[in-house]
Order: sequence, then C-alpha cells, then structure tokens
Amino acid sequence: MDDEIIRTSFDWQLHLNAPPPEGFESCYDSPTFFSGTDKRFQWSLQFSVKDKCWQHTSINIVLITSDANTIRVNYELSLERCANVTTRTSPVILQSTKGTKSFNFPNDCVAHVPRFMIPRLYKDLYNGYGYLFLLCRLEIHIVHGKCTIKYHNQGIPDFEKLLDDPEFSDLTLITPSKSFEVNRKILSSRSVVFRAMFEHDMKEKVESTVYIEDIDSEIIQELLRYIYCNRVECFDDPMQLFRAADKYQIDDLKLMCLEKLCDQITVGNAVEIYIFANSCDDKKSIDHAIDYIVDNIEEISASSRLDSLRDVDLLRRIFQKTVSRYIS
Repeated sequence: MDDEIIRTSFDWQLHLNAPPPEGFESCYDSPTFFSGTDKRFQWSLQFSVKDKCWQHTSINIVLITSDANTIRVNYELSLERCANVTTRTSPVILQSTKGTKSFNFPNDCVAHVPRFMIPRLYKDLYNGYGYLFLLCRLEIHIVHGKCTIKYHNQGIPDFEKLLDDPEFSDLTLITPSKSFEVNRKILSSRSVVFRAMFEHDMKEKVESTVYIEDIDSEIIQELLRYIYCNRVECFDDPMQLFRAADKYQIDDLKLMCLEKLCDQITVGNAVEIYIFANSCDDKKSIDHAIDYIVDNIEEISASSRLDSLRDVDLLRRIFQKTVSRYIS
C-alpha cells in the first residue's frame, strides 16, 4: 500500500521578549495547528533561546496528536522579517532550512532543529526593525504497515520465510548466543565479503560454517533480514548495525543506518557519525553532523570527543562553517 501524503503550512508571528540572561533559557510556544483540514494530526512549534547572545537557539516541531504509529515528515522552516504586520510588506527571508524526520508516535514526537537563528539578528529584533514570522511547511507521509525505512528496492523477493529454514539452507552463521541457518547464494548476492568467502577454498566454504564473534546476535538478525528482505524492523542500535553493514560491505544498509543515526545525534556520538558519513561520502549526513558539531562545539570539546581526532578535513570543515555563520 502506498503512503498517504498530507501537506500543510503554518504561519507564526513571533512576539519575543528580551533574550534571557546567560545560563537561562526562554521558550516560546506557538498556537497548536492541524494538518490543514485533516484533524488527525495536531502540531505546535517551540522556539527556544538559551543565552543572551543567541548563541544557542533552536526550534522544535512537536507532534501532539496522531492516529498513525509512524509518519515521515519533510519539513521546511523559513524565518522572515516584514515591515508591516498586516500587509506583510517586502518580506525578507533571514534564514531557512529543510529536513526529514520519522516520527514513531508517541515515543518520538519531536523534530529538533538546532541553531536556527544566527546571533547577529537579535539586535535588530529589539531595535524595532519590523516583525518576525516563522513559516512552517510540512509534507506528512503516513507509513502503512510495519515501521520500516526502505532504500532502492532492487527487485529482491521477500525471502524471509527462507531465513533460518534448514531445508533451504546450506550454511550456518554462529554468534556467541545464537546460530542462523542461511543460504550462501543469497548472502553472496548481497555482500562481496560473503561472496569472497565462498568463491575460494576458505575455511568457511569447506566447513559450511561462519563464526561471527564480534557482532551481537540481534544485530546479525537485522543484517540478515536486510540481506533477505531489503528491510530493517529494529533500529535499537543503528551504530552497531552500521558497523556490521560496513564489515560485510552492504552500502545501502549503511545509508539507512546513517539516516537513523542523524535523527539520534548527540554530543556523545556526533563525531563518530561524521566519520561514518564521511566514509560513505554521504553529503547530507556529513553536513548534518558538521552543523550539529558546530552548534555544540563547546560541549563536544569539553567531553574530549575531538581530542583524539586527527581528521584535518573535519577540523577544516568546522572552522569554515563557524566562520561562514558570523560573516554571512
């Protein structure tokens, strides 16, 4: 069944007080709004300022109510300044951004957009220079069926019923806690690493057994599900799944894991996500990680995440992004 798509937009006039003292936070909440005439999905926006110099600002897109367990949202945010609040005369776009977020309602109902307003704007806002508006546009994809994310469907049949079926298996994968009965031809068709094992007279080919001691059985289960069915059902540990996909050179699965990791980026994993994205040459994920690192450079530096890194390209990108924000 194809996804159902709903499009909506919301125009919010911001009435901001003076920036908070350093060390405090002010949060401004928009009125709630629905997805157009569709009352199944109710939303709100939150604009937060964390210090008096506007160094740490962000916007949250909050899903308040939903009748679907899983939706994927393409969002677009634009911050505009107008000379006249009634006629919206001569609007000037100060900043805009686009992104995609998967919501698994109700446990994952916030899309966080950090560092949305650049610091040099705050002086103008309190000198009576026009009115400030935030435009939010949403394209909502209601995902039917299981919560899955799919990449390039290459016409692979659904072989899940063959997974772990001894009648259709000629190889055993053994992890520390579980064994899996698999078919070497299916594995070889999806992974050049497995193919190399079985094309030559290696131990794995002779014994019809592959020992995997460095990957948990839960991760191997999802790796095999993707190999057999081109989908993943459990993303509890996308970082470990990425490492498994990297070990067996399954590039589409690596990109899928990167998308999930970017949704879960934190001070603790941002540098590693950048390294993963760079290894895949995935520009979207690289830019997302760089933006997050620059937004949170003080916390990341304080946690010593950058101390052991010798990636000159990353340091150059951080410097360029930081400079461009303050001179643009």
